[in-house]
Amino acid sequence: MLESEDLYRTLAKNFPNGGVFLFERDLRYCIAEGAGLAAIGVAKELLEGKTIWQVWSRQICQIIEPYYRAALAGETNAFEVQYDNRVFSLHTLPVKNDKGEILAGMVMSQEITSRKQAEIALRESEQRLRRQTQILMKLARRKTLNQRDLNAAIREITEAAAETLEIERVSVWLYNNFKLHISEDAKLKLVCIDLYERSANRHSQGFEISADTYPSYFQALETDRTIAAHDAHTDPRTKEFSQNYLTRLGLRSMLDAPIWLEGQMVGVVCHEQVEPGRQWALEEENFAGSIADLVSLAIEAHERQRTEAALRESEEKFSKAFRSSPSAIAIASFPEGRLIDINDNFSSISGYDREEVIGRTALELNFWVNLEDRLRSIQMLQNQGAIRNFEFQFRKKSGEIVVGLYSAERIVLGGQECILLVVTDISDRIRDREQIKITAERDRLLAQIALRIRRSLNLDQILNTTVAEVRQFLHADRVYIYQGTPTGIAKVVAESVDFQWPSIRGWRSENATEIAATALFDENCIRVIDDTFSIKLPQFIAEFYQQYHIKAGLVVPIMLGDEAFGVLAAHQCSAPRHWRSFEIDLLKQLATQVAIAIQQAELYQQVQALNTNLESQVQERTAQLEQKMQELQELNQIKDLFLHGVTHDLRTPVMGWLMVLKNLLANGNEQLAIPVSRSILERMVQSSDRQLHLINSLLELHSSEIHGIVLHREPVQLSQLIASILAELEPLLAKNQATLTNLVPNNIPIINAYPNQLWRVFENLIANALNHNPPGLCLTLSATVETEPNSPITNSLIRITLQDNGVGMSQETCDHLFEIYVRGSHNRRSTSIGLGLYLCRQIIIAHGGEIGVKSSPGAGATFWFTLPAI
Repeated sequence: MLESEDLYRTLAKNFPNGGVFLFERDLRYCIAEGAGLAAIGVAKELLEGKTIWQVWSRQICQIIEPYYRAALAGETNAFEVQYDNRVFSLHTLPVKNDKGEILAGMVMSQEITSRKQAEIALRESEQRLRRQTQILMKLARRKTLNQRDLNAAIREITEAAAETLEIERVSVWLYNNFKLHISEDAKLKLVCIDLYERSANRHSQGFEISADTYPSYFQALETDRTIAAHDAHTDPRTKEFSQNYLTRLGLRSMLDAPIWLEGQMVGVVCHEQVEPGRQWALEEENFAGSIADLVSLAIEAHERQRTEAALRESEEKFSKAFRSSPSAIAIASFPEGRLIDINDNFSSISGYDREEVIGRTALELNFWVNLEDRLRSIQMLQNQGAIRNFEFQFRKKSGEIVVGLYSAERIVLGGQECILLVVTDISDRIRDREQIKITAERDRLLAQIALRIRRSLNLDQILNTTVAEVRQFLHADRVYIYQGTPTGIAKVVAESVDFQWPSIRGWRSENATEIAATALFDENCIRVIDDTFSIKLPQFIAEFYQQYHIKAGLVVPIMLGDEAFGVLAAHQCSAPRHWRSFEIDLLKQLATQVAIAIQQAELYQQVQALNTNLESQVQERTAQLEQKMQELQELNQIKDLFLHGVTHDLRTPVMGWLMVLKNLLANGNEQLAIPVSRSILERMVQSSDRQLHLINSLLELHSSEIHGIVLHREPVQLSQLIASILAELEPLLAKNQATLTNLVPNNIPIINAYPNQLWRVFENLIANALNHNPPGLCLTLSATVETEPNSPITNSLIRITLQDNGVGMSQETCDHLFEIYVRGSHNRRSTSIGLGLYLCRQIIIAHGGEIGVKSSPGAGATFWFTLPAI
């Protein structure tokens, strides 16, 4: 029984790309094995004990149910099913006993989606075969505990450990993904299957700890023989338990030993001591390790008993699976290698009948193409006991040589050492692999040339590199690019040729008729010649082929849009050659890349020409601008000289004239002979004052534009300054029948300013209001303290406002009011040229403030300006 189960498991684990399933009459899977179960996406635990409707989708069940029931009726069928974007080949057949009674149905699955997936599935199948074989061989050699009840065995072990070490608690924990447990939690956890508390003589179970919560402890279990934590609160491996576990239960020391089963750590035995703790001795640590080994033996004995029962039930199933496997499977003696048994597919692959091979060796059957492969396989079996994915060539009965993938393992059958071997024909896979390699090299070449085109603008370099790499890839004797048009001169512009054949780089044709006759400059014309001697050619082409030893040729056109540039051609000079489709496609794609390179070079030349023209235009425009700037500077100098001369020439006579007039008026002697009346003299004085004020304003304006406003700052009490200004302007207000209300508070902060310049600002603003409004104007002067917004420090501003109830202004006038030589268009009686408000803005800006006006027609005007406080 044990040997049959060994054979069955070994066979199933070597079954490639699928699985072997046995199902009962209610279509419930009773056995599910196979190296390809993981590739299908299911596990045997998810199949065994479940019906097809619990495992597969409704669509798949509708396909497989008729075949399953046919197998239970005695029929054998083969069909295909698509599952999870993959295709599987299924074989269904009945499983009968010695009496011919149908016991169950069998389905054998093999994935046929792609050769690559088949290779991966085979490798995974062989890995699982090696592991399962090692486990079965260990089970056969190791001593077992003769206990059927695992829970009872564990309880006895924990009680004995607690009594021997005289400690309070001993517990056994197993991983939640261990096969004895039902939990399907994806997270790695340890589940307590027994906790013995010595003082209470009590057993409990069901507690869990997670690797996410205690990562250091779980890592230590994988690396340490035992975890001897004398002070579990401070030991780096166990201190994670301090707050939530140790302190709550009053524990101090821990002695934990991992449980290893068949080379895998499956759990841990925990020995825990309450306060004041325990200093663990070396022999106690060894004892803890032995306790863990006893637990491992108990688990192993339990599993072995269950396995033996399964082995007895699967002996007949193994035989049927061996016969019906779609892979070539054989059993041979070791070390002679004489075939003991083969399945039907072994006959199908090799071509030999069963009677022709039984009792003979592979050497006698002439299977081995290379005897070195035979010697290597024998050495691997002798040294390692198994062969995995050994690629070799073997010869069929017909003499055909194919490539196979060979896996084998030494087993014991009936007390005799044998070899279980599996052979898979991978000839198609090898051909696919070579095709993939060629395709990858082609794509690399295309990508490399495309990248070079994007990075380089040197057309000659691109063309020469292209022909060189294409010749290397195709292993051709000559590759060249031929430039020309159906109506023009044609020549070779790039060539790569083997040294033993003549070069055609210097060849050119000036015969447009001959060029057109080749029909090579048609967008859809591709000339493929495998043998130049087997076709009829025009005379000049035949002479060309003979002159340059051309035995085979492949030519594709290079098109620039709808126009032809030339051709990309490959020659074989040594012998005729069959051009394959991927080679033709490569040249077509490369012709497109060459066309892109040519267009890119032409665009670059156009851009260079445009850049040259643009640079010339920029230089010309720059010279013109420089000339205009020079002219403007000369005009500005002339303006300055004119202004200075005019103001100097005007100022002197006006001042003299004004002095004379003032002296005359000051003379109170009415007897003095004056040819004009006193009122005329007064008007002359007023006119002269205005002229002098205008001249002084022009000079000051010119000086401020050249040198800026000069300030002599000093602390100024603004309320006092304003009071003095208003007292000075009282006659002017009375003359215009105007009233001014002063609302400036006396406690306004002191400012750092030039009093004389501020005097002029107030004077100009008030005079401007009087000059641009009719008599009877009402003015209000006020001042407030504000905090400057968006400032990194707290700065205060004083805002002064002058409001009147006059005629107002439009928004357009307000926008330009503080510009030079601007005055209100509504006032016809003002003779000012608009310098006052411009000077006011210059003065306020020089003090670090701002000035503005708000007004609308008929609603008066509000002038405002700001000054920084100290």
